[in-house]
Amino acid sequence: MNKLFDITFIDFDHTLYNTHQLSLKIEDVFSHMGITGEEYQRIMQEAVRGTSGDYFNYSYERHSDIAKRDYPHINEQTLLAQLKELGAQSFQDKEAEQFMEDIREISTVVYLLTAGNSIFQKQKIDQTTLGKYFDDIIICNGDKPAHIMKYCTHEEKKLCINDNVKENEAIKQAIPDCLIVGRKHPVKYSEEIYQQSDILYFSKLSEIALYIRKQI
Repeated sequence: MNKLFDITFIDFDHTLYNTHQLSLKIEDVFSHMGITGEEYQRIMQEAVRGTSGDYFNYSYERHSDIAKRDYPHINEQTLLAQLKELGAQSFQDKEAEQFMEDIREISTVVYLLTAGNSIFQKQKIDQTTLGKYFDDIIICNGDKPAHIMKYCTHEEKKLCINDNVKENEAIKQAIPDCLIVGRKHPVKYSEEIYQQSDILYFSKLSEIALYIRKQI
């Protein structure tokens, strides 16, 4: 039986996984260590993107190392232990399991395409129930259009589901025949930015699934 799509690429953070909730809990850990406000944001930004700011490389170890470097008085072992306690929790979106069931019904091949530190991303993925739905898991530092093009041809019917507006625009420009559906980020973008985009964005995974099914 032919399916609606030959190949689907799905983002992880802020799409299937409530990374914003995890981020708030990380910030709370640092707050109890006395690192708050702009100083916390500066350290977090370096932990996520490094000093060059052009790649994703966050890990709890990296974050605690940067904090210890700039705040020698903190207990790094305690900080790292508290961060790793968060790593034992799952922040899987409550609709993610049903969403993946729906995607498997309409797509022949499904890839998870996520940017970040490979070890850290795998740890988060392993704390969910979603790994079984993917034919492969692609973890990259960025440049999602290039990774998508490695896995497909122009002849295939392609679907991409992702929250990042800039990434989505880049994917659309590089692969114009790919249907891109966006998930709204909880805090990063304004409604005005979404309204200016010609890519549709939805707040819930169930809304995305309903929209995609209407394409049949």
